[in-house]
Amino acid sequence: MYRSDEKYVFEGRLEKIRDGILGRLKPNRDREDTRTGMPDDGKTPFLDIFEKYPDDPYIINLARAIVESWLVSKPEIFEGDYFIGFPRPERKVREHFSWGIQVSGDDERTQRLTPAMVPMDMSHKNDRGAFLMGEEAYQYTRFDGSLWMTGGFQGHTVPKHEKLLKKGVCGILEEINYYDSITPDTNKRKKEFYEACRIIMTGFSEWIKMHADYAENMAKEADGEW
Repeated sequence: MYRSDEKYVFEGRLEKIRDGILGRLKPNRDREDTRTGMPDDGKTPFLDIFEKYPDDPYIINLARAIVESWLVSKPEIFEGDYFIGFPRPERKVREHFSWGIQVSGDDERTQRLTPAMVPMDMSHKNDRGAFLMGEEAYQYTRFDGSLWMTGGFQGHTVPKHEKLLKKGVCGILEEINYYDSITPDTNKRKKEFYEACRIIMTGFSEWIKMHADYAENMAKEADGEW
């Protein structure tokens, strides 16, 4: 494996961007634990949502909590950025790539809400894998859980940017609404999934507008090329 600076030559603006990114990276373990955003600001969007809607489906509350975590976070734009916006600000309860929600707090409120936020533990995962594949095959292929860690959320996901750029948020919402409309009301789980998708895309739209407004205000105060 080659380091990027051994394969590419960065010049001009790209060199400034690269230096800025390297200066913001945290130690590897922290990055693997998804602590890639701003320092903890004391806000608790995940706890707030799961506490506010105790009887609603998990997938709906998860979508709400992810959106809430975006919208309560102060926008960050660094000089030279092509892409902006931290998807996972550092908090004691936050979305986690490859599993769902990561809980690191030990206060009473976090402990009380954890069963609702993390309804399936590792034993459930292993039991389900053995049931679907057979015990021997599952033990052979799971690689300490790696089989289950290949997707989910933003860390181990490859977003289909082409589709997003071609259709836009409104186009994707139309697609969600179409598939929801042809799904029978009796298929409750699928209907909940499409509702969660709607929440995410609508929140994503608000998140984009929030950063656009922030960028516009920065531009009014800026001098020179930047």
